[in-house]
Amino acid sequence: MRVGLVPGDGDTYFLPRLVGAAKALELLWTADFIEAPEAHRLGIVQRVVPDAQLKDATYAMARQIADGPQIPIRMIKRLVYQSLKLDLRTHLDLVSSHMSIVRQTADHKEGVAAFKEKRPPRFEGADWRASALPQLRVERVPERIAEEVEAEHAEADRDAREQRDPRRLLGVRRGGAREHQAPRRRRLRRAEPQVRQGRLGQDRGAELARSA
Repeated sequence: MRVGLVPGDGDTYFLPRLVGAAKALELLWTADFIEAPEAHRLGIVQRVVPDAQLKDATYAMARQIADGPQIPIRMIKRLVYQSLKLDLRTHLDLVSSHMSIVRQTADHKEGVAAFKEKRPPRFEGADWRASALPQLRVERVPERIAEEVEAEHAEADRDAREQRDPRRLLGVRRGGAREHQAPRRRRLRRAEPQVRQGRLGQDRGAELARSA
């Protein structure tokens, strides 16, 4: 902004998602510098620590995540990122598909056992390939399920829109022909010759009566 350019590197994409559109516009328009406590308050950064403790705090957080159950951690990361582009119904279906997978892992059994025994869990799935689940099942199945779920929901939404379509309530097809009234029209067309014949017969009988 201070050199007459627009923000690059995705600033106009990520910043509104972190602080909201109004605050993002303020920061981008004014180009004001903010201190670390303000950035933490706005949610731009996750933690603020003194310079001397930065390395220790970083490694401590990394170790805490690395010691956790790795398959659920990876799936949580995927779910969070995919939630940004999915509707709630599709996202919850995706969560249920992930849940059916993680329930079969050794780390889940260890977590339940540790909870019952009131002890810290000892997760052994740090290398997820050591798990009983193969890579194909862990990495690819949720994506395929997500695509299938999205397709099913899209089809259901189309059906719902068609059910609410006023033209459908009136029996009108998209092409302009009347769907529910078409059989009635065919019945009327079949009956028209009989009606005409009956009217001609009535007219002929009246004419003969007058001539008599």
